[in-house]
Amino acid sequence: MYILSSLGVKKMTKQENDNILEWLKTTRIPLTEISKKSGLSRSTLYNWLEGGEIRKRNREKILSIYEDEIELIDVNVRLKGEVEMNNAIHLEAKEELLQKNKLIHYQEKEIDILKKELEKSEAEKEIIRIDNEYEQCQPDFETVVQMRNVFSLKSIERCIMSINDMDVFANALNADIEEISKLYNLGQWFKNDEHPIDSLIDSESLDKLKSATSGIPKQAKLYQFTLGAFYLEFHVLYAYNYNFCMTRCLCKVNWSTSPIIETKNVILHKGEVSKIEKEN
Repeated sequence: MYILSSLGVKKMTKQENDNILEWLKTTRIPLTEISKKSGLSRSTLYNWLEGGEIRKRNREKILSIYEDEIELIDVNVRLKGEVEMNNAIHLEAKEELLQKNKLIHYQEKEIDILKKELEKSEAEKEIIRIDNEYEQCQPDFETVVQMRNVFSLKSIERCIMSINDMDVFANALNADIEEISKLYNLGQWFKNDEHPIDSLIDSESLDKLKSATSGIPKQAKLYQFTLGAFYLEFHVLYAYNYNFCMTRCLCKVNWSTSPIIETKNVILHKGEVSKIEKEN
């Protein structure tokens, strides 16, 4: 028996009336057959479909015949509503997750920006320190080197433009100044890794030198709008025949498309290689 009828419900809710109307609209049973079995005229059924009032007595007639079908419609409507509600909850949860992911992305992006600003700030502090040391430094000899193709796909090249007090450097290596001058090749361009002067530099020291100078293009781009120049510091061990010369190099890099590197070189140690071997 239809549950609402068995309980003697006195008033049909709007949802229950909607269930009857929904069933009438979707059922494959012809209205003529429904009319005959329920004892309701077709005009009454059409009137319901057009928005007319469903009276209690007529409602009970149709429920007494088609209660199972109409109850099934009620179940389907409720299930549909639950599905729609679940979909809405799912969409809401999905949207919430999307917003959280966006927030995390923006936070990570902001953290990354802050890290870069911190790194830049720390680098600038180091530059200021070396800047002061560079200006106060009293070198034993100085060099001016120009680089080109720094921002192009071509091989980076360098040219030693000048060297002051070359004789001091030559004497430190106990070398003939003319032989040293040939290695400097003043005014001539070479690929950055193929300059003849590199033959004077200890292999391990040369690797460190290349590592230190490899960052020049990146640093030039980083500081081109904030600083007129930036600074590098490293040590270079020179060796000629059986003599060595350890230097501290303070470089001022005047950035441009062809950076000019002014280096103040301080001789820290010099002597014969055999003395180093004995000490070790």
